[in-house]
Amino acid sequence: MDTQKDNEFMTVEEVANDVVAQLKDQAIDRIRHHPSSGDMHFGLGMWIRNEYIYPGKMGSVILADSVSSEVTTAVAKKVLPEYADFPYAVSLFSSLGEAYISAHRYFIDRNISRMTEAISRHYDALAAAEVGFEAVRKTIDWSSDDDDDDWDVAWNKLHNARKLFKKQTLEDLFDYDLIRRIIEQSNDATKSRIQGLLDLKDYSISDENEISSFYVPAEISYLADPALKGSSQWAVGKDALLWLLDEIDFYPEEIPLPSWLFSDDEIALEALRINGNLICFMEDRKQDIEAAKIALGSAWSSYEYISKDVLRDREALKAAFSCEQCGDLLSEDFFRKYKDDEELVKLALTASGENLSWASKRIRDNYDMVCLAIDNVDYMDNIYEKISPRLRSDKRIVARIANSPTIPFSFPPAEYRDDDEIGALLADTKIHGDRFALVGMSQRIKEKYMTEEELERWGDINPDDKE
Repeated sequence: MDTQKDNEFMTVEEVANDVVAQLKDQAIDRIRHHPSSGDMHFGLGMWIRNEYIYPGKMGSVILADSVSSEVTTAVAKKVLPEYADFPYAVSLFSSLGEAYISAHRYFIDRNISRMTEAISRHYDALAAAEVGFEAVRKTIDWSSDDDDDDWDVAWNKLHNARKLFKKQTLEDLFDYDLIRRIIEQSNDATKSRIQGLLDLKDYSISDENEISSFYVPAEISYLADPALKGSSQWAVGKDALLWLLDEIDFYPEEIPLPSWLFSDDEIALEALRINGNLICFMEDRKQDIEAAKIALGSAWSSYEYISKDVLRDREALKAAFSCEQCGDLLSEDFFRKYKDDEELVKLALTASGENLSWASKRIRDNYDMVCLAIDNVDYMDNIYEKISPRLRSDKRIVARIANSPTIPFSFPPAEYRDDDEIGALLADTKIHGDRFALVGMSQRIKEKYMTEEELERWGDINPDDKE
């Protein structure tokens, strides 16, 4: 789509409009929940760089990453009309792992007006700081160091204003009235549990956790009273807790999650399906085979918290080896003793082909096992050199790799560099996106498939050259 007129270059705003017009509903929903430019950097951001920046549609761009971030931020503002009056507030969604953006994710599916109302109460101070900073920025003489002190003062002032805005917004969002109502009707045990939740909330927004944090919904406090189980309030509390558990770090052992959050059997097992590492807070479930299987199935790294007797159970091991979420299980010393166990390694290779790198020499020379790894690997270079020399020269394996989305840089083996069948597979742009995959082929094959532009860019590249 060519939206340039009279040889004028596209602005950030025009590119953002063009991008939004092409986004499907699922992509828009993803951006609405994850509006951080950092979150979009390698997905939508990369597409914007390839589609608009590198082809020159935006003119001469020196810092492509910076410009693509401007575009993704503009895209986020356009797909979040709820924040139309608060553009600076949306710009602050650019930080990953903060309680502020976490709160946005919580309320966008529940009551977004709560979020916008909290923002509106503190927005004027933020906007004034942003405008003031921009005014100073325009006066800076970038050719000298004379204005360094003015810049530092202005930047620190803006940084503190942003920090205060986010903290005030988060405090307004936390429903202290709900907490007070529950405490007034509670016994000492319930009050103690709620205090643990308040401590978690304070931890989540403390300065030392600013970069890796999360929003703690006050609605979780309903779960502090077991008498509420089965009620609508209990359902709201459970929903809030499971949402929170999906927000926190994958390795949560340093987070002060109160153990009472997992005292209910149903909630505990659902929590383990979200993140098996949460079993570290469930002392009475570390010896339970069924709980361990669920934990290992969602996070094999949870083995560190599980009873050694349970880990000898074959079904528990199979659950760990089937886990897709953590990737390379066989890289862990504890599991490597099973590197020649065909049943377990087959499960591991189905979950992540990268596990081939730590499989036994016999398995790395097994045709079926290597095919399984090739079909399930993210980056072929991660396993290519670990495939046995015999199979690396097997044309069936060469063709299978050539037919995969990623190929090793030094590929194919010398005896196949002029092979028409392999060349046709590597030239297929439906598989590889472009024809860079042909760089290791003969000049004849390159000239057969590459355009003049592609030959100019890649025709002289020799993957075997060592610089």
